[in-house]
Order: sequence, then C-alpha cells, then structure tokens
Amino acid sequence: YAVIIEYGYALLALSLADPVSLDLFMMMFLPRLVALWLWSSALAILADGESLTFQDTADLLRRKPFASVALLTACFSMGGLPLLAGLPARLSLLESVSAESFTFVLWAALGSVGLLFGGGRILSYMVLSPGDDWKVEETWAQRGFLSAGAVFLFLLGVFPGWFLPI
Repeated sequence: YAVIIEYGYALLALSLADPVSLDLFMMMFLPRLVALWLWSSALAILADGESLTFQDTADLLRRKPFASVALLTACFSMGGLPLLAGLPARLSLLESVSAESFTFVLWAALGSVGLLFGGGRILSYMVLSPGDDWKVEETWAQRGFLSAGAVFLFLLGVFPGWFLPI
C-alpha cells in the first residue's frame, strides 16, 4: 500500500499544470527512496526466519528493536507524520494541488491517514507483548544501517532545507 500511495503522490505531482510540478516530484524522490529502502531492509531483517503475521510480531520489538523502530519510522515517514521526511514535500504538493481541486487533496490525505493507521496497528501489536526480557538479535552492521536510515529520515523532516533545495 505504501508503494501505491507513493506512486499516487508522484503522479499527482507530475499532473499539475504548475511549473513547480517537476520540482515537487524531485523533492519527494529522496524521502521516498530512503523510506522505501529502510522499510524493505527492516522487513528483510524482521522476516529472517520469522513469521510476520500480526500475532507473531508481539515480541519483535524486544528481540529486534532496531529493525522494528526502523520499520515504524519508515512507515510513519511515508504516511506524512510531522518531524519525519515525508511531511515537507507532501505539504508542498497538497498546497499546490488544493489550488486545482480540493477533492484530490482529500483523497490523497485519506490515503496517508490510512498508512498512518496501519503503522499504528503495527506499533500496537509490537508494544503489547508480554514479558520483560530484551534480547537484541541484529548484528552491529544492521544496527548501524537501520539507525542511520532512521536518523536521516528524522533530519530530513526537521531540516528539509538541508537536503531539499525548494
């Protein structure tokens, strides 16, 4: 669903008659690329010998915290949560689209809200696990890459002018 929403936003940016449409498309490229990379990497690490049904993810936050937090960070970033990389470009795009059709803005925002609810559902299953034992199963390289990706998404959201010129 996240990829479908991202393609929808990309097509929405390219469909604008505004001369800024290509700039908006390019502005969304880096956050999309990093979030999709982080999401897929976290899923690959979480799925290593595991079942990823909701009932089986109950203890993943305690066993693979770096991958779990990276997955949630990527999901919330692609959903447009404030202080993450997906929000600045989405707000600019939705502002440009609102001049042409408010209906498109509502549908696009509804898709993002759905993605945020999906991330909240994942978070609720990961947090509500019984037990107090923490055991980090990721390697140091996995921890480093996932942490770097999550921090980059946060920095890109807090300081969008550093990486996104418009």
